[in-house]
Amino acid sequence: MAAETVETYNKLKNIKPIIAIPRKLSRRRLEAFWKMTLDELRNRGAQEWDNRRPSKRNYLQRTAEVSNCKYRLHIVNEVATVDLYLERSKVENKWIFDKLNEKKREIEDRFGAELTWQREDHCKHSKIRYSQSLDVYDEDNWQEVVEWLCEYIVKLERAFEEPLGLLGQELESRGAVSLKNY
Repeated sequence: MAAETVETYNKLKNIKPIIAIPRKLSRRRLEAFWKMTLDELRNRGAQEWDNRRPSKRNYLQRTAEVSNCKYRLHIVNEVATVDLYLERSKVENKWIFDKLNEKKREIEDRFGAELTWQREDHCKHSKIRYSQSLDVYDEDNWQEVVEWLCEYIVKLERAFEEPLGLLGQELESRGAVSLKNY
């Protein structure tokens, strides 16, 4: 009986899992990674990030031209992402998203690549993102990941600065009440 148990154990231990378990960076490593990222953003003159501190989470964010809209740097499952994350009321988010989507071609031309537009009708938030597969878990790759994140968050901010700023002004003048029927 013992021989059968050992044999069964040896067979089972060699089975690879079908579902990959997401890897995580420790809080200490995340903080070091984001410090490196913020230093690079400062070196590139991205002053909007100056008052940010390194995060212990898998993202770093700052407020965009409209309150409760965020520019985010995000790393998860070996994918680096920069995005515009809309987290106002559901009606306002969808209105902002749709207005930006009307200028999609201009925005993507200014950005220099095609973006992923996620209206997320089933959720309150909406996202517009750009992602790249990069191995953030290996510290030898951090410089490459940091450079990619910094390059593309600056491009994303420049692409959305004007249209998002104009929408913010329109929201202030119209007020959320006028969007109720949207």
